[in-house]
Amino acid sequence: MRNVWLCLLIFPVIALPAPAMPQNRVATSEAPPACKGEKGCIKQFPSVFLRKKNVLQLKLQNGKTKSFTNNNSDDDANAYRKYAVAAFYPQWNVAIIDVGYYEGAGVLVVSTSTGSSVTPLAWPHFSPSGKEFAAVESCQAEYCTDGVEIWSTAVDPPMRVYQSDPQASRWYWFDGWGSDDHLNLWVSQVVPTDVSSEDKPPKDAKRTVAVRNGQDWQLIDQK
Repeated sequence: MRNVWLCLLIFPVIALPAPAMPQNRVATSEAPPACKGEKGCIKQFPSVFLRKKNVLQLKLQNGKTKSFTNNNSDDDANAYRKYAVAAFYPQWNVAIIDVGYYEGAGVLVVSTSTGSSVTPLAWPHFSPSGKEFAAVESCQAEYCTDGVEIWSTAVDPPMRVYQSDPQASRWYWFDGWGSDDHLNLWVSQVVPTDVSSEDKPPKDAKRTVAVRNGQDWQLIDQK
């Protein structure tokens, strides 16, 4: 035992530094929802969500009820709608509603305070404080739009404060929030060739970040 202590005195333990993060990339964080999926959200928050056959109801904080009625008829493809609760953020009074169309799908970001809603181009990823959310889409189908959007939740309904250039021939993938002022992304100039490749960046993708610059946002590619 004395020899062990002698070794420690002669050769002190040296703490190794933590591995460095990639240059210009802030560690990822994203605010999680309180529930996901309609079944789980109705069970956990029955005072907010109610399903009556083809009708989904949201009980708002202002005492009113907002209803979403499914239209499963094949007679009019443009009128086809199928609604379902996707997630709920009670700390910000926001419900995410999945919307199924005759071709494709989308989401609604709905205020459970007033019932107002917006339609981002893809699933909303909330910043750590919930003051913003980002929507990032990489899709080649005619019914969807590619690009990056950043929305401010400081107003009701939320306001889009940034949208990437749709003519830039660049495809983006979400890689997490670093902070309320820093959004991590992947970017590629290779067109996604199939549906499975839309959910993950290709091997040639490079890192880029969206950084708040005063009242604006700026995309900065990393070398």
